[in-house]
Formats: sequence, C-alpha cells, structure tokens
Amino acid sequence: MLRAIVGRLRDSRGQAITELALLTPLAMLLALGSYDVSIFISDKVIAVSSARHGVRLASELGGIGVTSPASAKANCRGTLASSTTLSSIDTQIVKNVTSVAATLNYAAIDEVDIYRPSGTDGQYIAGTDHVNKYKADGTAIVGSWTAYPLSERCQAPQGSEAEIGVRVLWHFTAPDAIPTKATINIVEYAVEKENLCTTNCT
Repeated sequence: MLRAIVGRLRDSRGQAITELALLTPLAMLLALGSYDVSIFISDKVIAVSSARHGVRLASELGGIGVTSPASAKANCRGTLASSTTLSSIDTQIVKNVTSVAATLNYAAIDEVDIYRPSGTDGQYIAGTDHVNKYKADGTAIVGSWTAYPLSERCQAPQGSEAEIGVRVLWHFTAPDAIPTKATINIVEYAVEKENLCTTNCT
C-alpha cells in the first residue's frame, strides 16, 4: 500500500515537471507576443497622428493659386505669397510629420508623400495622383510622377473643392519577435479639404 502511494506521488511530480517544461515556452511566447502587440499599437497610434497633423498643416497653408484675371473668378488667388516656394511649404509639412513621429518606440518613418487624391476614398493612387515624395529627413525623392504644385492647393468660394492628402510610409520592428526580429511595413494616410481662401480671392 505504501509503495503504491509513493509511486503515485512520483508519477504526479513527474507529470507536473513535464507539463511545466511544455507550458513555460508557450507562456513566454504569449507574454512576449503581448508586449510586441501593445508596442505596435502604440506606434500605430503615433503614426496615424503624424499623418493627421501633417495634413492639417498642409490644408491650412493652402497654395498660391492662379494669377490670371480670366480665371480669377473661379479660382483662388492664393493663401500664400506668390514668391513662396513649393520646397519651403512641403518642408514644413514633412517636419511636422516627423516631429510628431519622434516618439515612435520601435518604428521609424521612411517616406512622407504630399498628394492630391483622385479617388473618392482619398487613398493615394500610384500613377494617377499628383504627388511630392520626401524622405523622413526632408530630401525630395525624384521620380517620373506628376508633381503636386502650390497652384493646385487653393480653394476659392466659387471654385471647385480642393483636397490634399499626406501619406506616411513607416516600418515597425518587433522588439521580442521569435526567432528573429520581424519587420512590418505600413502605410497611413489622411485627407482634408483645403482651407477656404477669404482674403486673397476675387
């Protein structure tokens, strides 16, 4: 009888050790995975916020509009001085995006695109939309696409509505991914109507 009890105790201890050995890696994987997901969600919120801040500034800055009297009645003369350069405006927008994104934990901004959306959903359509592309440091990316000039970023009371979009390309590297560091490339975008020109329109 005593031998049977001792045998059962040994069996239950052995079973407990085996279960612990099997479940410990799974528990670690779940804990590290939960941490990675929470960090990813935090970085995604920051990236979305950076796109929204960028497009808000872009819509407020507006454009220089047209200068010919023949089309002035249907178009905005511009919210910016005619001497304003495209580079100076887009640099402000890119800096706004990257300053918000400076608090990213395990992610980084790769590219900031300022574009005129052609689709009703506001997404960027490659080869269709006019776009200006920049690296995170503000350096312009040269390509074969059509640029988005300041003359198209102005909305007059009588004119057609103008929209502007900011698209942020970023990547996330999971801090505790097993067995290697997993990197995910993600795109966020935001679109707003250009602010109505009220002081420099005809």
